Amino acid sequence: MNIKYWFKQIIQKITKGYTDEETRNLNHHLCKFILPRLKAFRNTYIYPPAFMTCEEWRENIDKMIIAFELILDDNMPELVSEQLKRQKKITEGLQLFARYFQHLWW
Repeated sequence: MNIKYWFKQIIQKITKGYTDEETRNLNHHLCKFILPRLKAFRNTYIYPPAFMTCEEWRENIDKMIIAFELILDDNMPELVSEQLKRQKKITEGLQLFARYFQHLWW
């Protein structure tokens, strides 16, 4: 790594709280931030939304976790059918994350 580039990143981190590099692949950086916290949330005693059982809530959180794991997984399946299944799981998990975002608390 170039010393000038490294110094620039340090200055950005101090002044802005993040680096330009983090915005280049923002989805990847957000997934890296969210995934371990979502896993920890899953493993705590959590209260499901009033309209859902604990089991249903955990299943939905598991689907969210799978979506973030698949996004971070660099191994793209070779078969188109497998790619479509992968994308379907990602879409489902992200839709659940968006739908239940305000329920992610305890």
